[in-house]
Formats: sequence, C-alpha cells, structure tokens
Amino acid sequence: MEHKVGFCIETIPGDCGAVLFGGTGDLAARKILPAFFNLYRTKLLPRKFYLAACGRTAMDTAAYRASVKEKLKRFCGNAGEADLAGFLELVSYVKADYDSPGFFTALAAELDRLDAGTGVFKRRFFYLATPPASFLQIARRLKAAGLLDETGAPGAWARILIEKPYGYNLASAIELDKELALNAGEEQVYRIDHYLMKETIQNILTLRSVNNIFEGTWNGRFIDNVQITVFEDLGVEGRADYFNTMGTARDMLSHIFQMAAIVAMELPASFRDMGVKEAKARLFSSVRKLSEEDIVKNTVRGQYGPGGKKAGAELAGYRQGAGVTPDSDTETFFAMKFYIDNERWRGVPFYVRVGKRMPGKKTRIVIEYKKSDGGVFGFAGLDYTNVLHMNIQPEESLILSLNTKHPGPKLCFTRRDIKLNYRQHTEEYDVPGDYERLLLDAMAGDQTLFVSSGDMNFMWNFITPIVELWRNRPELAPLLFYPSLSAGPKEAGLLLKKDGRAWH
Repeated sequence: MEHKVGFCIETIPGDCGAVLFGGTGDLAARKILPAFFNLYRTKLLPRKFYLAACGRTAMDTAAYRASVKEKLKRFCGNAGEADLAGFLELVSYVKADYDSPGFFTALAAELDRLDAGTGVFKRRFFYLATPPASFLQIARRLKAAGLLDETGAPGAWARILIEKPYGYNLASAIELDKELALNAGEEQVYRIDHYLMKETIQNILTLRSVNNIFEGTWNGRFIDNVQITVFEDLGVEGRADYFNTMGTARDMLSHIFQMAAIVAMELPASFRDMGVKEAKARLFSSVRKLSEEDIVKNTVRGQYGPGGKKAGAELAGYRQGAGVTPDSDTETFFAMKFYIDNERWRGVPFYVRVGKRMPGKKTRIVIEYKKSDGGVFGFAGLDYTNVLHMNIQPEESLILSLNTKHPGPKLCFTRRDIKLNYRQHTEEYDVPGDYERLLLDAMAGDQTLFVSSGDMNFMWNFITPIVELWRNRPELAPLLFYPSLSAGPKEAGLLLKKDGRAWH
C-alpha cells in the first residue's frame, strides 16, 4: 500500500507472516534477524506480524528466542531490553527436515495456528536463507503442502525470497528458473540483489529523474565513459568451496549489471516494479555481447597472491588458502569494457573492475563527462573534465567535480569538488539498511528492486562465453597475478590507458 504525504511516498506493508528457512544459520544471525528487529523497533513492521524460524538444530521456541536475543545484542549494538522482549514475542521456532514431506505438512499446520492467533490469514513470505542446493527442494515441498497457494482467505498471497547465486552456469540457471516456475509464479519469486537496496543506488534514479541538469546531459553527446568499481579488502575467508566454483566474474556479475542498469536504462513511465523491469529488459537487450576478440582484448582476470600486511603479518595468496588447490585458476579479480548499442549510449565505453584483497573496501560508479572546448576561454586549453562520483560504500556520497576560476587576479582555472555526504544529511532519520529495505519491499509485494528471470537469463548468456574461453583457451586470456592489497593486475589499468583514459 502506498501512502503519500507532501513530496513523500511511503510503501507500507500489510499484515503478514514471515517464514525463515535457515533460521539458525550465519546469514540469519548477522543480517536477517537484526533487520527484522530493526524494523520492529522503528515501527516499520506490520501491525499484525509473526516470524516462524526453521532450522535443523533441535530446540524449542524458548531456547531459540534466547539464542536470538544473544545474537541481536551482539550484532545490533544498542538493543534495548524492552524492544528485545517485544520482538521476541513475535518469534517462534520449528525444527526443520527439508527432506521430509511430513515436516512441511506440520509447518502448514503451525502457520495456520499462527495465522489464527495473529489474524494474518495466509499472507506469508518464505525467506530461503539456505544453501542454494536446497532452493528447489524447499520450493517443491512448499508447493506440495499447499503453502504457495494464494487462495483460502481474502487477499491471500505467498512469496519466496532467494539469495544468489541463481545457478552456477547458464544450464543450471535455466534449470533453476524452469523448476521454480513449476512451483511458483514469477510474481511470487523475489531474487535478492543487496546492492540495489543501497540508498545511493536508489538515489541515482532520483538524481536523474527530478534534476534536469543531469538527465539532459545523461547521454553519449556529453558523457565520455562510465566506470563501475567494486573492491573488497577481504579475501575469500571461509568461502573457498563456493568461490572455487563461481569465481569473481560469476559471483559479482548480477551486482555489476544491476548497477549499470540503474545508471543506463531509460527512465520508466512508472517506478513501480513493472515499469523498472521493462526498462531494464530493454537496456539489457541493447548490451553488446563480447566476441572472442573482445574477450581477449577487453577482459582481464587476475588472482591475488601473497603480499601486503595486516597486523604485521604478510597476507597469504589465494592458492595458499584453506580448501584451495595449489594450481587453482579461479579469478579473484575481473575487469572488462563493454558497450550499449542504443541511441543514448552508442559509442560510450562502460568499464568494470571487481576484486578481492584490494587496498580498501570501495564500491563506486563514476560518470566522466567529455572535455569542454572552453567556450570563450578555449584559449586556456582546459584539461579538466567534469566527473560525477557516486560512492556507494563504505561512504555513501555524491561528488561532482567542476571547473572553476582560481581565486586571485590571474585568470587561472582549477577543479573543485561539490560533495553531498548522504549519511550526514540523514542522521535524524532511521534509514533502513539493505536487509530492512528488501524485507519491507517483499512484504509490500514490490519487486522493483529485485532481479527478474529475464535479468538472470541475460547475465548468464553474457558471462558464459567469457568464462568458457578462459577455461578452454587460457593462453588467449591468461590468469594474471597481483599482490594482496594492491590495485589488481596492471593490465586492468592498460584497459583504459590504451583508450586514453584512466580509472577514477
């Protein structure tokens, strides 16, 4: 439901229940349960609500509540006793056996009991915070138990939330989508991409749509190039099994293209889910696939080696990590250049770089404008470009570089930055975090910031030829090594340097 006050439009979720599979796992402890709790204490949860957690660990609801209380105190910082007590009253626990149809039958009975006690009546969403191998089995069992039926009460609905990865390759992604479609409609499936839930990402659409100074120049006539950087200072700590299968390119591709879509898509007629979905679909259909020659010339893959120090000790390389073979060719760094062949972006290169064990944590989108001819000051030979930095993490900010006159009697030009620090201007608000936002949108039935089936098919079709060439013809695109805590292989810089550009 939408509620409008002045210039604000707020999406308010209706009464519902949540079922959390993987309720005893690390993701639930660190992210999901704290998000539910934060929504409770900021009064953003529905008036009628319950949370049924399911896990393989044998315990009763009282023991689970005690465990959740300890985790919330650890991960939420200033969790007050009154808020904790009130929230935990909404939480129950069911021991899970995902292999047993009997468990899902018992779960259905328990949810009916909770519905009756809260007055929710068959408005539920199921968050699958489990290993991806369990997704289809859980979806099938939910369907067989009637838990995905949207009948039986006025306004009944059922939704499934799943985390990435959405498959490991094109074939498995297609199979996952096909099987999900047999058990739930596309409008019931919410594929999560946390980057889309970040305030700065959402602010890009606002920046474009309600500020004419940007949208009028948001095209290839004025923009020289677009850069997307996602750096993590950590390695693959504890995730070698997953990472050996995926690698950085496949692991991060959804994030990269979802961010690129928000920057590059045509502004939709409506910012509700179908308007944005259709705009992204049109954009993705215009992305130029990379030929074999393009893959060789315009992609770079790397792997971090030893080097750099933390706490006085040299960091080990990827191949020295637990669970990694000494000759692993898994990439931990990926860079590429691609083009979008439509009227707005034709001829504008999009540069991407993603890496682990980098000098610092940084997610940034950069719009670099073409050099000005200087107008009446053309004789001065201005060498500065206007650059818009959209910093997503760790700092959420916008920085616009402008060419200005240097103070003083001489006619000198310099570049100055105008900065908007997003958090400094929102300190008086309880701004929902990534997980809070995705939970709110899922409860409200808003798929705008979730990934569609079409999005996933595009991404896997785009990346598959790249990783297949790397695997089958490595001599054409060799794996490059870079020291831990460096900026990646030097070839990533050459990707831009040969075009007369540089990373920002």
